[in-house]
Amino acid sequence: MNHTLVGPNQLIMAINSTGLISVEVVAQNEVSCARVSMTTVAQYPVMSTTITVARVALNKASNIVLNIKPKQDYIIAIDYGDGINDLFESRYLDSRTGCLETSLHCLNFVFDHTYAAVGQYHLNATVSNNVSTVVSTAIAVVEEPITGFKLILNSPRVIKFKDYINATASVQTGTEVTFQWIISIPHSNPFILTQEGDLVSTINYQAHAGGNYYVKVIISSPLYSSPFSRLLPGVVKVRTPIVGLQALFPFNTNSAKLLLQPDGSYATQILGFSAHTFSEEVKFSFDFGDGSPRLIVSGMQSSFDGTFASGRHKFTKGW
Repeated sequence: MNHTLVGPNQLIMAINSTGLISVEVVAQNEVSCARVSMTTVAQYPVMSTTITVARVALNKASNIVLNIKPKQDYIIAIDYGDGINDLFESRYLDSRTGCLETSLHCLNFVFDHTYAAVGQYHLNATVSNNVSTVVSTAIAVVEEPITGFKLILNSPRVIKFKDYINATASVQTGTEVTFQWIISIPHSNPFILTQEGDLVSTINYQAHAGGNYYVKVIISSPLYSSPFSRLLPGVVKVRTPIVGLQALFPFNTNSAKLLLQPDGSYATQILGFSAHTFSEEVKFSFDFGDGSPRLIVSGMQSSFDGTFASGRHKFTKGW
């Protein structure tokens, strides 16, 4: 758009749009004419800038997001805080227009940078144009990733009542690592223990109830949005002393009649014997006292009534 004004040697003009402005001044009288030209830029001042950077693992590129308002051309200087600096012209960078609810909009830029060591870095972004300069700051946190996750049971797989379940969880590397232990307890709420501040965590839990225990550990750090978890393979079996052992004779009597067999020998009918205890996972050994091999039976476990077993035998001689 061109405008021509004739007047005194000073010009005051309100500019209501941004852009490159060329001004030509012509001075003349009755005998001569002279011309001079100049160029200037009309821009908004930098209204606001924000810079954000998420925690990042060592040797991974960090995403640095810079938001500038309003949408126009800028010079952007970034000091990453590790001795490295970059200078950009915004018109040559990929950007995404934001702040669509406002008339001037804004620009979003993403810069990638990889730090060489763990630490906290003071990040500066200087945004400038011909009429203003604004500096934004942020802290870039670089942490060690969690690697080498191990979970080991130190105590035996089967322990006695009131003995200890001892297990160790460890990571090879990591920053601000938190270990959360969860031990499931039969017929009770789980036991939970949280430890932090080291790369190794050990739990020593005394078992106050018989049954099968499951051991799980959850590992987390601020670097990750979701934690890691691992369940100890298999179960830890806690065995209580065998109490309340009862044996039942067949037909509720301690005697049986010898009967004549087709081959002329004598034997009892097949008799059923049973046994019961309130302990868990018990193997029963039936010795019938007549010189026959012992009968080994694995008990059938009930959730609340203990363990049962039964055996069948036929006697061939009397006493």
